[in-house]
Amino acid sequence: MGIFNIENAGKKVKNVAKVMLIVNLILTFVIAIVEGDALPDRLEVIIPFLIIVFGIVLSYISYVILYAFGELVENSKSIKERINQKN
Repeated sequence: MGIFNIENAGKKVKNVAKVMLIVNLILTFVIAIVEGDALPDRLEVIIPFLIIVFGIVLSYISYVILYAFGELVENSKSIKERINQKN
């Protein structure tokens, strides 16, 4: 079944979080470079710097939230398995 198999959903969510972090960081720098070239000289440094700072912060926040959700899924599956073993 490959990627559509929901057997290890928590691990897959955590892997998606890592990939999204890398993609978001790359896109942040690309957008900062493109926007920096399109701006007048006085804003050429400030705006790309702000784009990079906010892009990194937002990318990290989204990574932490998604990764934490993957951890939550894995932990709830582990708890469920332990409860089923006791019964």
